[in-house]
Amino acid sequence: MDVRTALKVLEANGSEQTRKAYGRHGVRGAMFGVGQDVLRDLAEELGRNHDVACALWNSGIHEARLLATMIADPALLTARDLDLWSRVLDNYVVSEALARLAAQVPNSRATVDQWISSQEEWVSTAGWTAMYVQVVGDGGVSAEQTRPVADLPRLLLRIEREIHSAPNRTRYAMNSALIGIGMRSDALERQAISAARRIGPVSVEHGLTDGKTPDAANYIPKARRYAAARQSKLPRRIPAVLTPSTPKVAGAALKVLVRNAAKPVAKSAHKRGVTKKTPTRR
Repeated sequence: MDVRTALKVLEANGSEQTRKAYGRHGVRGAMFGVGQDVLRDLAEELGRNHDVACALWNSGIHEARLLATMIADPALLTARDLDLWSRVLDNYVVSEALARLAAQVPNSRATVDQWISSQEEWVSTAGWTAMYVQVVGDGGVSAEQTRPVADLPRLLLRIEREIHSAPNRTRYAMNSALIGIGMRSDALERQAISAARRIGPVSVEHGLTDGKTPDAANYIPKARRYAAARQSKLPRRIPAVLTPSTPKVAGAALKVLVRNAAKPVAKSAHKRGVTKKTPTRR
C-alpha cells in the first residue's frame, strides 16, 4: 500500500463524530476523524513501512501522523528526523504518539533529554512522555535506551522542582514519569511516593474532556501490584521480583492504569473499506 492509498483509506473511514472527539482533545487543522481501532488495523496491515510513514507525516493530516508513528522504523530515524518532526507538534495526542516512537530510536536518550528542557509545550510533553517510556522500558524500548536506575533519583528531584511551573500538558507527562520511576524498585517506590506527597495535587486542564490526572502517590503501589499479579502468570524464567532488567511488566501495568484515567479519544464506528459518500477533510 502506498501513501496515496493509505490516505484514501483514512479519508473513507472518517466521521464527524470522531472529528468532534479529537477537537475536544485539542486537535485542530486537517483531520479525517478516524478512530484508534481503524488506525491500529491499518498499521498492522502496513507493517513497518518507513517511506510511507515519512510521507504520511509530511501530509500534515492528524490521523496520517498518528499512523506514521505506528509504522515508522525506529532504526531508520535519526536525531535530525526527530528534531524536524517535533517542530510541527501542535497537540498532545500527536506529541504522545511521537514520544512512544522516539523512545525506541537508537541513541535517542540525548534527544529526549533535550526535549524535556524545551520551552515549547508540545515538545516538552513529548520529551517527558518518552522519558516515561524509557524509564519503564515499555513499548519496544531496548535495554540500551532504558534509563538506568542510578539516573532516576536525580530525575525525581527535577520533577519535584519543576512540575508546578511547567506548561499544562507537560505537567501531565511529568506526573506519568514520576509514576514510572516509582515502578522500578522498592526503594524508588518509596522515594517517588515521598516526592509525590511533597509535590501535592498536580493541576492539569483537560479541556472539554473528562480526563483526570492520576494521583501518583496512590497510583504507584496499585500499578506495582498489578504488575506483580501479571508477572506471576508469566513463565518462571522471568524473575519473580521487579528489577531494572524487567521494566516491561511495570510499563504494561502503568499503561493500563494511565489509559483508564486519561479517557482516550472515542473509537470510530467505521471500518476500513466502507466508503463515505462525502468524505470531509478539515
